[in-house]
Amino acid sequence: MHVTLVTSAFLHPERAAQPGVRRYSTELVRALLHRGIAVRVVIPAADDGTEESMAGVEICRLRSLRNSFGALASLGQAGLLSFGSRLAKATPLMRDTDLVHATVPLLVVDALRRIRPVLAFGHHVERIREIPDLLTVPFGNSYGSYTYRRADAVAVPSEAAAAQMTRRFGVPRAKLQVIPHGIEASTFYPEKIPFEPMHRTDRRTVLYVGPLTARKNVLALVQAFEHLVASAGDVQLAIVGRGPLEERIDRMAAGPALRGKVRRFEKLSDDQLRQAYSSADVFVSASLDEGFGFAAVESMACGTPVVALDTAVNREVLGDAGLLVHDASPLGLADAIRGVLENPEVADGLARRGRARVERQYSWSVAAERYERLYRRLIEMRAGS
Repeated sequence: MHVTLVTSAFLHPERAAQPGVRRYSTELVRALLHRGIAVRVVIPAADDGTEESMAGVEICRLRSLRNSFGALASLGQAGLLSFGSRLAKATPLMRDTDLVHATVPLLVVDALRRIRPVLAFGHHVERIREIPDLLTVPFGNSYGSYTYRRADAVAVPSEAAAAQMTRRFGVPRAKLQVIPHGIEASTFYPEKIPFEPMHRTDRRTVLYVGPLTARKNVLALVQAFEHLVASAGDVQLAIVGRGPLEERIDRMAAGPALRGKVRRFEKLSDDQLRQAYSSADVFVSASLDEGFGFAAVESMACGTPVVALDTAVNREVLGDAGLLVHDASPLGLADAIRGVLENPEVADGLARRGRARVERQYSWSVAAERYERLYRRLIEMRAGS
């Protein structure tokens, strides 16, 4: 079997741009290769000419308007449209594959389906949270809605994501296939070696990993940490990631209440990230929208207690292995974090249940097996039509 994966980012999950997409595409391709499935990856050409590689994988890079206009190509998702147009014209790529697996919205989905079956992947529905979002989010959601409704099937990482796709985009539930992501056990496990830049014997560490965006609700987390500092001075906040909110976060961290108590790291290798997860006393996700939540589950795999908002996806993915917060205010979040830091039995129970849940439920080998079954079904349906 030969699959062409069309994605917006591949390899290097430590990079700030689309870390979740990079993690998903990279680990899924590795697991598919292990099952003997040949994979071609089609991605937008990098602006700097960078050409990464993975053994046994053909990587095709298509230019788009982003290569000519940079960030301006984000307006109306013009860069995405031009990438899809280039893909539709690359018919040799489509004719020597058995199926197209697309993680990006493609308005050319009908043209692709005339050649090969198309499996779309949907993670979550974007929302307008800041004024600049008006120039991108409505377009991306519109293109996504069209792609999901026209594709042969749509894979999602959780039942919560499936419900959102049906509610917001009108995708029939029968077309949606829930396949949870995996966590690579050889990468994320309890690490005895501490992450030295973050390691402080005189301070307990609150950790966040992910993009610094409004959707991730990182400002509320920093505000919650301010409340925490007021009642428990021996704490520090470690933030791993970059994004449009980084300057505001740096200004908050430089204020008198937080000065010297916030550390920010732009990117970490997987080895460093495992050390950071394992060194933290608690991992916190204040994210408002997730389809799965890689960072929280990676943290559980490393044996670190997780605090997250009480959302449909967190109830499903984290279950009783995470402390789910009903009060999403900074004060409510601070109280929950304090409850973990000041109660070793609570922390130990969360860490133990989290590690067990990951081992029991989140495997890339299992995910790849389910994707292979779905691929074969779609290919057989096309052959019999």
